[in-house]
Amino acid sequence: MLLAKDIKSEIISADSRQIFKYMNIGTDKVPLEIRKEIPHYQIDIIDPDQTYTAGQWKQNTQKYIEQIQTSEKLPIIVGGTGLYIDTIYKNFSLPESAPNRELRKQLEEKEAQEAGYLYKELSKIDPEEAQKMHPNSTRYLIRALEIFYTTGKTKTEGFFQQAVQQPLLLL
Repeated sequence: MLLAKDIKSEIISADSRQIFKYMNIGTDKVPLEIRKEIPHYQIDIIDPDQTYTAGQWKQNTQKYIEQIQTSEKLPIIVGGTGLYIDTIYKNFSLPESAPNRELRKQLEEKEAQEAGYLYKELSKIDPEEAQKMHPNSTRYLIRALEIFYTTGKTKTEGFFQQAVQQPLLLL
């Protein structure tokens, strides 16, 4: 907070849990009094039953960066989720694939019937991504399969990097 004050900055949260309204316990949100003094973005923006993808986070963050820079301040992205930060820092192009609850349920059921099903399936479809994951990382395995089944592209194909649009300093 001292740095933000000293260099006239505004803060963008990259925490995937701080985006949720009403979820103040366990998320370590910056107190509202401080947020009034130093503007913070991407905190308390959606209800807990809503979905907010990394792609949406990137799109909104790019708008916030431009808005902050237009006011001659420096945006500081803090905390959180590696994927969120990589969407900006590595300029990931993300596949548009909203969560599909029915597909997720089907995949969970298949895994319950046959332990290791998700990992085997991902290994066939996207071996490069499967190698990065632990075979028991059910949530991540389901998301990788979900991306493939809904877009026709593997996570490896979908998450490509483009030239970074602006210089960034990673601390």
